Amino acid sequence: MMTARPCSGAVTNGGIGSGEESEGRIVCHCVMRAMRVALLVCLLVTSDLLVAQVDTTNQSTAPTLCEDALAALHDGGRIFTSPLRFSSMDWLLAGGVIGGTALLFSVDEFVRDAVRRNSSSTGDWLSSMGREYGREVNAFLFSGGLYIGGVLFDKPGVRRTGLQVFEAVAISGIVTSIIKSLAGRRRPYLNNGPDRFEGFQFRHETTSLPSGHSTVAFAMSTVLAKEIDNPYATAGLYSLATITALSRIYDDEHWASDTFLGAAIGAAVGFSVVHLHESAGGTSSLHVVPGPGGLNVHMDF
Repeated sequence: MMTARPCSGAVTNGGIGSGEESEGRIVCHCVMRAMRVALLVCLLVTSDLLVAQVDTTNQSTAPTLCEDALAALHDGGRIFTSPLRFSSMDWLLAGGVIGGTALLFSVDEFVRDAVRRNSSSTGDWLSSMGREYGREVNAFLFSGGLYIGGVLFDKPGVRRTGLQVFEAVAISGIVTSIIKSLAGRRRPYLNNGPDRFEGFQFRHETTSLPSGHSTVAFAMSTVLAKEIDNPYATAGLYSLATITALSRIYDDEHWASDTFLGAAIGAAVGFSVVHLHESAGGTSSLHVVPGPGGLNVHMDF
């Protein structure tokens, strides 16, 4: 019988002795540490590309930290209320995502079985890398590093990119969390089938739809790809995001439809965040300026 290993998500044969299991865990942890190092190197390379490619703006004064915080709140409000301003094409795209997710419901079990039959050491390695790339904490650390670096070294483009990554991950994460709780879908490793929805759930095992890791990965990759604007970087970033989505199926944590919807949410919010910043000309539409009695806040519409 095939069972999921909790440390890596890879599928292994049952009946493993305690010694082999302990050795497997050691190898698993070593692989995970190596993946973290590889991910860090990848993100550092991305940072270098951002410095060279993104920081082409010539802004005389960088927006203040207060302006950026207010801008993030403003962008969140615009995105959460965006369905009120959807065009016909927007509704068509949203319908396509919903339809695609529903269509994948019919093959979720087949995809799961196919992935479980084809586990391998290479699959374990890729799954570990994808899992780390899709961790929300890693995305926040990366965006914070970009933002702080941009502020300290007076790199407005890098600072702006850090802010956009943070916004995209945070906003898409909220959307995903809300849907997870409302849907209450049971995770595949519970072996209850893909059609178990309980609604209004907050436990890990009953919040499968959509995939949070996929959301984070595609939100971050979308922002970075748009800002770097390099075809090789774009291919690499979306490859990482795709590996993350596939890793959640490989780890038996999500159904294929979960990862599809999560990826769509992350990409949509990422594009929206970049669009809002581009519409503002690379600067915040909220401004904090000195005034009588203190600081005044005003917004440009």
